[in-house]
Amino acid sequence: LTRLKEFRVNNNFLLEVPASLLQIQTLENLDLSGNQITRVPAQLFDYPSLKLLVLVENPWDNETRETLPQWAEKLRARDAVVHVGL
Repeated sequence: LTRLKEFRVNNNFLLEVPASLLQIQTLENLDLSGNQITRVPAQLFDYPSLKLLVLVENPWDNETRETLPQWAEKLRARDAVVHVGL
């Protein structure tokens, strides 16, 4: 898994971002949409190779709802496509 580039776990009723996922620095495409995730770790936005991040259709808590736009802009500044669905 250390060379994993694409990880799509949309519509799987996940409650949180798996901690082990944060260790895979080769990800280019990550889709966590349609789950039950309320919080997103800031490290998720530090992937060096990330080109696509999809987080739509999750019931964000208030803190995450406030910080997601800033984190998304950080990735967009590196030409990544980010869908957060607020």
